[in-house]
Amino acid sequence: MADLRDLIDRFDRLVTVADGLVPDDVLESAARVGRRARDRRGFLGDTVVIALAGGTGSGKSSLINALAGEIVAETGAQRPTTFEPLAWIPANPEPGLVRLLDSIEVVERVGQDRVPWLAVIDLPDTDSVSEENRATVERVLPLVDAVVWVVDPEKYQDRVLHERYLAPLARHAHRFVFVVNHIDRVATGDVPRLLADLAETLGVDGVGGAQILTTAADPPMGAPIGIDEFIAAMKSLGDAKTVVEQGLIADLEEAATTLGRSAGVSDTSGTGFGRRWEGVLSAASEALASDLLGGETVAEAGRIGARVARLSASLRARSAPVAMVDVSASPGGGARRAIDTVDREIATLIETVGPAHAGPLREVRSGVEEQVRSAVVAAGSSSSVDLGSPPGWWRTAGYLRPIAAAAAGGLGYWVANLLELAGPVPLMVALVAGAVVWIAIGALVSASGRRWGSMAVSIHREQLAGMAGRELDRRLGRPLRDALRVRASVGAALTEFELMRSGIAARSER
Repeated sequence: MADLRDLIDRFDRLVTVADGLVPDDVLESAARVGRRARDRRGFLGDTVVIALAGGTGSGKSSLINALAGEIVAETGAQRPTTFEPLAWIPANPEPGLVRLLDSIEVVERVGQDRVPWLAVIDLPDTDSVSEENRATVERVLPLVDAVVWVVDPEKYQDRVLHERYLAPLARHAHRFVFVVNHIDRVATGDVPRLLADLAETLGVDGVGGAQILTTAADPPMGAPIGIDEFIAAMKSLGDAKTVVEQGLIADLEEAATTLGRSAGVSDTSGTGFGRRWEGVLSAASEALASDLLGGETVAEAGRIGARVARLSASLRARSAPVAMVDVSASPGGGARRAIDTVDREIATLIETVGPAHAGPLREVRSGVEEQVRSAVVAAGSSSSVDLGSPPGWWRTAGYLRPIAAAAAGGLGYWVANLLELAGPVPLMVALVAGAVVWIAIGALVSASGRRWGSMAVSIHREQLAGMAGRELDRRLGRPLRDALRVRASVGAALTEFELMRSGIAARSER
């Protein structure tokens, strides 16, 4: 988690240099986010910590009891039933988990060995009449690894839940999971409509693509429903450190954006560079990839694939032939388009920052053509593309081809005789039927080979575009970001923060 520590350091520097340039309340709010992130980072461990949140009667306590396989949380109709947070945690909790529970004042804790990697906090009801309970929920939510919103089939549209909690917290939607409990009360045919309606409402809240599960934690008869699926979903959250890190980065990014806007500096020192540069890289890398593997190369790969397919289906072939397509590493028209795209972006930057800060940008601009052409060579260092192993059914088709042709010929001969066609007609019908089947199988194999070759090269082209984009970013994006750091103190601090955040995101994707 050294990356997150460095990001927090850069955020603290941003807060420091913004002192005196932004209103005190904005500065203090940002400082609190930084302190909370630094404190929260100390809780990171291998245990996934989730909070069960939801309204009265949604079944949070029943769900935690179903997970435990025993009664650990009181349930009932009293409003609210859950007055104080309850934690169901591993019997031998990590020190960081203990510190986290201490910090959010969760006193009641129940040890368990059933799911040793999972800790669950049963929160007070979100629709509670108690202001203290609502404050507890809002204090805990930013600190846990994931939030599981438990809703009742009859009250999932609760206005308080959506307006007070979900919409304001939509920036954390990537770590939200929704559980429709008491699903046994809903007719089977009505479940899809209910889930679609909930998903649509969440989309309005800004929580698009939400993961929605169904459970019946305490059905009147039989065992709980959907608990195994719930545990599997929690497991799929992945490494608890990664889950928490994403939430902390989201909080820091929002606070940094607010600071920059308040200080009169937009993202990446007010140039909009970071937002535009992604589009520039995408367009330029696609143009470079067209030089390396353009439409003619894809077509050639299709021809090679068709030839390989025919050879693979040949009875004389003892093994599948090797299929390779050459890659050209020489810059062409695509490189020219990439150069023009990057040059226009740098010209926009120079105009935006003004003459006082344009010198370093002009130096980068002077080397654009050389760097783009070097990126082509670096990305296209591989001289050929291996199309891979041909599909096995081509060989099978080769064996079946004469058999199917002979069978078709025999069938044609039999039909002709059945129709009492005289002379050489039956023999001619047999030959035509066999030839049609022979040609059809060959055409099917050839068409499959063309698709196989073209798709393989298209996939490789996407990989080359990614390589070209990374080369361009290393050769040009990095120097441009370095040049932008010389601007005003808040702009420089915000640039460094955004640069570190982008790096963390890129490494997490790899």
